[in-house]
Amino acid sequence: MEKGTCRMGWFVRNRINQFEGFVTGKVYWLYGCEKIILIPKKSEDNLLGSVISSQERIMVSEEFLELLTDEDNHTYEKEFALPAIDKYFGMMCRDRVTGYEGVAIGCITSLYGTDMYALEPLASKNKKKLKDHKWFDVGRLELISRRVSTDEVQDKKPGGVEDWMPSRELIMALS
Repeated sequence: MEKGTCRMGWFVRNRINQFEGFVTGKVYWLYGCEKIILIPKKSEDNLLGSVISSQERIMVSEEFLELLTDEDNHTYEKEFALPAIDKYFGMMCRDRVTGYEGVAIGCITSLYGTDMYALEPLASKNKKKLKDHKWFDVGRLELISRRVSTDEVQDKKPGGVEDWMPSRELIMALS
């Protein structure tokens, strides 16, 4: 399938490994990578109430997908709307509820709810180690300052991994 043609709510097949799933969201990363989130087709009976484990969800590049034409792809169909990544990506943000601060490095848009942004805290000067990012609803974020532009971190070929495992927080938010 061509990039930008997939819709949330479709039943698709990964042409590489034949995994059949239901499109529940899309993840955008600061460094240019975009991935479609799928849950297994067998879980479609419980779409709007079950918790799907992180081992059941997969992320895949849209180019590897094909539409399953023998399925009803109109019941939950929803077009992906590009989130406000230009506003948040590379910005230092603060969660209004917890005070957690970090640079916005990722965004997920979901069939189930509001856009969420991944905030990665700055490395501490003495430890020089990055901490894991945390996900927050866009309505909880306030902008603090500009840290890095998307143009500074993107390459000609976007990065990313196929076996990305979402955090428990993100799984719960998407369920």
